[in-house]
Amino acid sequence: MTTPKLADQIISISVSESPDLERLGFLPPPETNREIAPDLRRVLADLLQTLIAAEARIQYGGDLRPGGFTFELMKEAAASYRLTKLDAPEPVFVNVLASTVWPRFEATALFDAAKKNGEQGVIHLMDARGRYWTLLDAVVASRRP
Repeated sequence: MTTPKLADQIISISVSESPDLERLGFLPPPETNREIAPDLRRVLADLLQTLIAAEARIQYGGDLRPGGFTFELMKEAAASYRLTKLDAPEPVFVNVLASTVWPRFEATALFDAAKKNGEQGVIHLMDARGRYWTLLDAVVASRRP
């Protein structure tokens, strides 16, 4: 069996809504809620399934907003992972929270988000110097005087 071309690679993606979705031929998000536009959801699912099938790891800088892309991406990555039935040695979805984002959250919200990731995903917290923190280290540091 040949090694997939993306094995051991981390692919960073960025996703956001755009006022140009309709002009570009995509269906807009439903007006009644903050769900992701249906065409964008389909593109994300196809992209993630393809990347994960090629054994790539996905990195995304989300912000954990309810109704935002982060949890949608985690859900799609987990579904793609289950479809491929890969035995990945490392999490396939890495959510990086910037130093301007994660301090706004209570520790329980961060741990809840980590649980939603499941075993296929991990959350990295980045400080202003670009260093990664574990959830536990960040909680301990935030409680210091």
